[in-house]
Amino acid sequence: MSPTFKPHREATLPSQTALLGVELARVASDPGALGPDPRFFRALIDAIPDPIFVKDMACRYVLVNTACQELLHGGDGDCLGRCVFDFPRLSDNAGRNHADELATVQEGIAVVDREEPIEFPDGRRGWLLTNKYPIRNAGGAIIGLVGIARDITALKATNRELAETRQRLADHVENSPLAIVEWGPDRRVQRWAGQAAAIFEWTAGEVLGLSFDEFQLVHAEDSTRFDGLCQRLLAGLEHRSVAHSRNLTKTGRTLYCTWQNSVLHDAAGHVVSVLSLVQDVTERVLAEEAIRRAEIERLALERKLQESQKLESLGVLAGGIAHDFNNLLTGVLGNASLARMLLPEDSPIAPQLEEIEVAAERAADLCKQMLDYSGKGRFSVQPLDVNALVEETAQLLRASISKKAELKFTLEKPLPRLIGDATQLRQVVMNLVINASEALGEDGGAIALQTGVVQADRRYLESTLLSPTPEPGEYLFVEVRDTGRGMSPEVLTRIFEPFFTTKFTGRGLGLAAVLGIVRGHQGALHVSSQESLGTTFRVLFPCAPAGAEAPAGTPALRSAWTGHGTVLIIDDEESVLISTQRMLEYGGYQTILARDGREGVDRFREHRDRITLVLLDLTMPHKDGSQTFREISRLQPDARVLLMSGYNEQDAIARFTGQGLAGFIQKPFALGALRDRIEAIVG
Repeated sequence: MSPTFKPHREATLPSQTALLGVELARVASDPGALGPDPRFFRALIDAIPDPIFVKDMACRYVLVNTACQELLHGGDGDCLGRCVFDFPRLSDNAGRNHADELATVQEGIAVVDREEPIEFPDGRRGWLLTNKYPIRNAGGAIIGLVGIARDITALKATNRELAETRQRLADHVENSPLAIVEWGPDRRVQRWAGQAAAIFEWTAGEVLGLSFDEFQLVHAEDSTRFDGLCQRLLAGLEHRSVAHSRNLTKTGRTLYCTWQNSVLHDAAGHVVSVLSLVQDVTERVLAEEAIRRAEIERLALERKLQESQKLESLGVLAGGIAHDFNNLLTGVLGNASLARMLLPEDSPIAPQLEEIEVAAERAADLCKQMLDYSGKGRFSVQPLDVNALVEETAQLLRASISKKAELKFTLEKPLPRLIGDATQLRQVVMNLVINASEALGEDGGAIALQTGVVQADRRYLESTLLSPTPEPGEYLFVEVRDTGRGMSPEVLTRIFEPFFTTKFTGRGLGLAAVLGIVRGHQGALHVSSQESLGTTFRVLFPCAPAGAEAPAGTPALRSAWTGHGTVLIIDDEESVLISTQRMLEYGGYQTILARDGREGVDRFREHRDRITLVLLDLTMPHKDGSQTFREISRLQPDARVLLMSGYNEQDAIARFTGQGLAGFIQKPFALGALRDRIEAIVG
């Protein structure tokens, strides 16, 4: 009777491998012990895709299944009776493999989950996960070993990729410019990574496992709001949010931080934690506060200090637009005024020509406003018709405000005049109407504009916002009232702070500008608001003295102009040359035209003995106005030169100070203005 084999108790396998080893050993020693058909067990092991083998005490193969045969020999030849050194593809690990097997058969030491390199029959290199156990006879003596291997090449590649991915993710987290803070439903810190230690100064070892309440991370004044945020996230009311909070470092420094929070769930949908990405925005907030303080100081000085870089860029833009646009308007205005002069007074088209002149002058005023806004012009005060200004400005804003906003006007007529700067007062109306439109939001509503006169006593004026309180008296007011969502008392106290907004970022300059303009006009400002009931802004201005009139329209033209002599016109714009030539020839002058500075100098050199006056543009190709003027002055020091430009006078003549310039005329100009200026120079 054949001996009975069983695994040694120290090498007991957890599953089928040990039992299989016993059966294989029995098959190897006595195939008849399996029953009448031992082919059943042979078919069984051959069906298993993992290589299975049995070796004797000399570590030679005595039994292999089909998978093992293909692994060792590629399916050809006989493996039995051979050892690991007989297979070249196993040579890389043959020494260690043989040493393990000797330890198994000689000392009973099992090889468990050993990863071994292998070259497969097709030339691929990979890995096997091998287990080897001693086989003992009934007396406990070791008579061989049984082994089973599994191809883990793909698994190792997957594990390697997974490990690399995890490492990359870990590197991303640790090298993130943000602080990574993960906290659980109990508000205890589960992860403290990225820049968390660098920003807040606590190490991960100091805070992991601690609740936010156990170390002072949140500023006391923000703790209530932060608690509410945590409750909403953990209760599932919000799945992600962005919060802005003041935080404290380990050493007590105050930081301003932005928290981007995302709720993490398990497979069942339960909240397991909240992942917060925290950015330190202290420098930005402090910079904004510095700007806010600078803006307050600027407003306190009647907006006299300007941001130099912005003004420079706006000045270049506005100057270029004014120059090109005023050149076009010079042709329009000059030809229209000349046509009016040539027509009889009772001509039916005279009113239309006058309207063209008025429109051109208003267009020129738009260019002046751009120069004024950019700081390249002078703010000028004059008697103004407030009703006309309100209607004009509000109508222009219709395209800019919400389509759901309804504009209503209640304008008291007649009104006293207001002494003020039209551009600045338009800005007041624009800012208040736009602010009202934004207050209406998506729901829409009404914006009411009202003007009138109020007798303001000291008590009423003390309720306004400006200090010192204006003197009691009669005030003209402009009121903008909306039906929007209104403001809380806390917001109402801050709306005139520069850059203040109920959002985290925003413009925040509109109402601050209104306050500065009203102060500059010695006025007052009153605001009333109630949540859900809308807001009312009332701006008060002192009334102009009796008799002050709004700017007059286009002046009537004198019919007579009898000049004599020759005028050299130097300008690169054809329409300016032609329209100016026509006006001068109408006035009795002969003209010579030059289309740039270089040609102008040449024409002056040729005809200087008969040239009475030079009309010189400031901005031209080849030679600009100042270069041309210097060359003409060298040719004839007493030459009379009238500078013309779309820029305002103080900017245009700055380069000619002390050089004997005869005068300046600003484009666009009509016939009357040109005549008056020339007569003042040549008589």
